[in-house]
Amino acid sequence: MNQKQQYFDMDHALMPDGNIYRVLGNFISDEFFLGYKLYSPAKDGDRLFRGQPYTKNYTEESTLPDDVLSTYDLVKKADVVEFFDPIAAAQSKKDSFKGTVWFELYEKLGELFGKDSIGIFGSALPGLHLNAIGDIKNDVDFFIQGVDNVPKLAAHLKEVREDLGFIDYDQPTQQEICKGWAKVFRNENNSFEKIIDRRWSGMQLNTSIGKVLNTFRFRDTSILTPLDLIDPENIVKTNYIVTGRVKNAVRGNLYPRMFSVEADGTEIEAYSMWWKFSSPVSDGDEVRVSGNLIKMNGKEALLLTNYANHWIQIK
Repeated sequence: MNQKQQYFDMDHALMPDGNIYRVLGNFISDEFFLGYKLYSPAKDGDRLFRGQPYTKNYTEESTLPDDVLSTYDLVKKADVVEFFDPIAAAQSKKDSFKGTVWFELYEKLGELFGKDSIGIFGSALPGLHLNAIGDIKNDVDFFIQGVDNVPKLAAHLKEVREDLGFIDYDQPTQQEICKGWAKVFRNENNSFEKIIDRRWSGMQLNTSIGKVLNTFRFRDTSILTPLDLIDPENIVKTNYIVTGRVKNAVRGNLYPRMFSVEADGTEIEAYSMWWKFSSPVSDGDEVRVSGNLIKMNGKEALLLTNYANHWIQIK
């Protein structure tokens, strides 16, 4: 068994039943991590893990749950068979995508941030990114370590795109994303177009076989989150609405997404468990936000999890 004291966002773990979980957030717990069952063994799977067919799970889209927390599991650390380290894997597996734009991207990110700050996640981390003949199946997903690197990527993103042939999401792509999201995020108060406009770290690669969409993510292992955040016993009021001006929006690039809402001299932290809403707001935005009012560490916070009743509205 591969024991690890603290699991971090975007780590991956192999379980005894063959399922591979992506770790969500840096939650503090001696026994558990919060995980999403990302890849599962399947006879008709379209990708291979160590010679066995696997499939990628799209639980949000396939089941349209009421609440995102119902798609996640508290996974016992003691049950983990194998742990996949994203930064070590990026360094050891880079040759598997050599000769592709993804290798060039990894090298470019390494030049900008140092390779000890660049990790891979998704299919490439456990090694499901290749098809039966050894070619890249779709893309390679990268994250950058350290919230302080968010503004640095923003400053260099145009250069990264142009050097490697990527573009920002075009308008038809934005519209496709809005249409797909609307099926899951069912409250009309969500400012979809504005939220997607703030999803600044995405890149689009137009190829002969279609568009490939890739979004940079961030994590910061120095920022830990109490597991109390998602304990239903800590809910004070459901579907509580907060109105004010956004501060600390940079933390919206991490998971859980977090930003502060300031109004009338008071400030409340809002946490979103929706990973798709990456960097959902900007500093200075005037917002109305619906979520569950919770008590955590002796103070109130807002938690967004419910697809029907919770929302972010940018005025």
